[in-house]
Amino acid sequence: MFEKIKGHRAVLPQFEKDIGGIEGVYLFTGPGSVGKLTVARQLAKYLLCTGLVDDTCRCESCRLLPNVPDYLEINKGDETIVVSDVDSIIEFVSLVPYKSRLRVVVIDNAHNLNTTASNNLLKTLEDLKSNCLVILVTNQPERVIPTLVSRCYRVEFGPLKTDEIIEILKSKGHDAAKLADVEKMIPYMTGNLLVDFVKYMEYVKYVPQFAKSLLTMKEDDLIVAIKEIDEKQDMQYFVEIFIIYLNDVLKIRYDSPDVVYNLKKIDVIENLSGQWKQDLCVMALDKLHAAHANMRRGVNLKHGQYILPVFLWMHYFLHKQANLS
Repeated sequence: MFEKIKGHRAVLPQFEKDIGGIEGVYLFTGPGSVGKLTVARQLAKYLLCTGLVDDTCRCESCRLLPNVPDYLEINKGDETIVVSDVDSIIEFVSLVPYKSRLRVVVIDNAHNLNTTASNNLLKTLEDLKSNCLVILVTNQPERVIPTLVSRCYRVEFGPLKTDEIIEILKSKGHDAAKLADVEKMIPYMTGNLLVDFVKYMEYVKYVPQFAKSLLTMKEDDLIVAIKEIDEKQDMQYFVEIFIIYLNDVLKIRYDSPDVVYNLKKIDVIENLSGQWKQDLCVMALDKLHAAHANMRRGVNLKHGQYILPVFLWMHYFLHKQANLS
């Protein structure tokens, strides 16, 4: 059981051990995109199985899930979960199981339940039948009303390990090794590599070329380029990869092999290390880290106001340096 799930070895064995007695209300919490919803769905699959109750089963329920009568999933992304959604849950759990021993409800992003919907759900959970299982999934448990949390058996999911992340990326057909060492990238990132992998890789390719163009582009062109990145809400990826890039430039200057970028694929970094002097890299990194911290605290998704001044400063410094030489 759970053989296809990566990580969470502290959590999953308990489900395997107690699979025959799982019922009631659970709250799955932990970082975003680590597999909480995947585990909830897989657990539902086992509980509703009418066959082998393992990963190889091909019974009707296992083949058709989630489209089976004893399973209900509320999955509205970032939208608010409202009273009408909870009404469907109330009706669903009021019925006896159709084919399985349980009826299973999974509510993803449970922190999006509004107050009225939360209170209505709470009343239902207080009198939940023994043949029902309800799983609330959230990465923001502090936004779930305390009385609702108190009705749940809480299961904490930790972050995935680096090797688990890399294994999942490989299973999805992603080959980052051509461009960069993913394991070395992770400490620099605030985004979720599993969710944002393609976007991060786009900027792994883009940033060295952008750094090269800083030596020749006009100030107006720089402002337009930063604005375009900001409009796409990609500033997080851009800045974090640029920080990796500058760190690599510094490492190359001191012949350090501990670089993130694959220099055989992106040799422009080595070529640029002569123009990006040590003092420029160090000062730029300080300014980028400060701007990035401000960016993370800002509620506005547009972050150019924090980042543009840093790149204008870099642009001025590079051109001044070129004129002096």
